[in-house]
Amino acid sequence: MKVLVMGEENDPGGVRFELTSEEDIFFHYVCNINEQGFKQMKMEQMLNIEFTDFLRVITKMINNVKKGEYSIELVLDNVNETADLFFQQDSEFRVDNFLVLHFMESKPDVIKNSISFRINACQQMNLLVQERLKDICTIIESKNPTLMKEIKKGNLKP
Repeated sequence: MKVLVMGEENDPGGVRFELTSEEDIFFHYVCNINEQGFKQMKMEQMLNIEFTDFLRVITKMINNVKKGEYSIELVLDNVNETADLFFQQDSEFRVDNFLVLHFMESKPDVIKNSISFRINACQQMNLLVQERLKDICTIIESKNPTLMKEIKKGNLKP
């Protein structure tokens, strides 16, 4: 999950959440919450916080998920191209929902841009690794030319 803040952290004009998946590059959902949308969410979910505290609270909840204190459940509705992300706490006898974020599937051009960005990032990482490998090979060749010849042949025996 990516959290983007529009404006200052202590007084955001809006917060954007993006859900993506490493396994499925076409999986891209967004949730935009501004002050007006937060008021509606506050009424629907009976929240006791103000919009100015929302970012701090959601950050704390995400950290609690990472620590294992809370859990999340993602419910996809492929027909309506929506998803709901539930922040939950499991107790011995019940599951308490603290917050629900409603996501919409991103438009095809946004998904395409996301895929392009991820492919370009992988290509850049690949180039960096190749350069680092060349540097390591140069060091090995200067320190032990015989070893480098064997590595290039591929005849190293364990």
